[in-house]
Amino acid sequence: MKPYSISDLPIRLAAFEWLNHQKLLYGESLSYTLLQKGFEFKGNQIHLVGASGIWKPKACVNYPYQY
Repeated sequence: MKPYSISDLPIRLAAFEWLNHQKLLYGESLSYTLLQKGFEFKGNQIHLVGASGIWKPKACVNYPYQY
């Protein structure tokens, strides 16, 4: 797998920071609704799931959140 774009790094870091914070608030299981709502990043709403499941946010230009 090719490395992700360096421009995606701030979004990826913000996503995992947000997920860790939600885990502290709600425990290990996060609701679909919460993940669908997502979080705000630099004025843009970043949705982490959609109708087809977990997917790459539009703001990330190259690759999904997997290694």
